[in-house]
Amino acid sequence: MTGIRLATEGDAGAVCDILRRSITQCCVDDHRYDSGVLERWLRNKTTDTVESWLIWPAHYPIVATVQDEVVGVGMLARPGRIVLLHVDPIRRQTGIGSALLRTLESKARKSGVSMLRVTSTLSARRFYESHGYSLVTATSAPYGAALAMAKRLGADLRARASACGCNGAAREA
Repeated sequence: MTGIRLATEGDAGAVCDILRRSITQCCVDDHRYDSGVLERWLRNKTTDTVESWLIWPAHYPIVATVQDEVVGVGMLARPGRIVLLHVDPIRRQTGIGSALLRTLESKARKSGVSMLRVTSTLSARRFYESHGYSLVTATSAPYGAALAMAKRLGADLRARASACGCNGAAREA
């Protein structure tokens, strides 16, 4: 069974490994086995750098676990941007990426974000589209062509009810 929890600095090594393997094995449409592109893309995927991302106060990092093994990572940055979403290549298409994405969307919604954005790889485009994201524009990233995508988030009715003090109950006229 998959669990989702906040990432800690102790997860940096496992997260770094997932990022490097996911990029190398799953993002072939993007790097096309070009060693120069891969080198630039993987350059900052070190345990120390990943640890700094996980503890940065403006980030909301989460990991997916199976029997205490980290098998996926997702991260929000303010304001309303997904900056990481990767799954261990051997665990692809098992629902882990979807669970991570739902958790990030829920956190964004509860934080008052109405539009969630992501710079997607070409390889991940169908994943995001299948979850309601739309292409905004083509863009670029250190690894080459990328896609700016966005999704309008519905209001979190519980958060709104709590904020107005009405707790969702109908008022009598």
